[in-house]
Amino acid sequence: MREAVKPTILLIDNDLAFIFWLGQALDKSGCEAFPAKSVPDAIKLADELHLSIDLLIVNCSLLDSADLISSLRQRWGYVKIIGLAAEEDTPISPEVEWRCCKPEAIDKIAKAEFLLQIHQILGLAPDLGTEIVARRTIV
Repeated sequence: MREAVKPTILLIDNDLAFIFWLGQALDKSGCEAFPAKSVPDAIKLADELHLSIDLLIVNCSLLDSADLISSLRQRWGYVKIIGLAAEEDTPISPEVEWRCCKPEAIDKIAKAEFLLQIHQILGLAPDLGTEIVARRTIV
């Protein structure tokens, strides 16, 4: 029996503690997560490993994040994108489908909900009534 293909997720955020936690949590839940601390690092990682990305989770306040999104879409076509924002009014690229404020480091419930919503976006978990609306904030 063939093993199911794991979804590939590229994580980009300069908050190393956050992407370390998120990468580990996604790996444990059956995904392949590749963290990068900057857009240039992410591009280099994707090129060197010949990654085909199912989901991009990117901090929208990083320089060149909009350029990265355009570049990935040119390479692979449609890529699901979650834009991380520190504040509700942080500007995001119009190509970002889902917007999310990062869960607080100490808030285990918010972290669990965040992971569930990532799995729902990837189609790995049933929609349990949590509202995920394109171009809206994930709650």
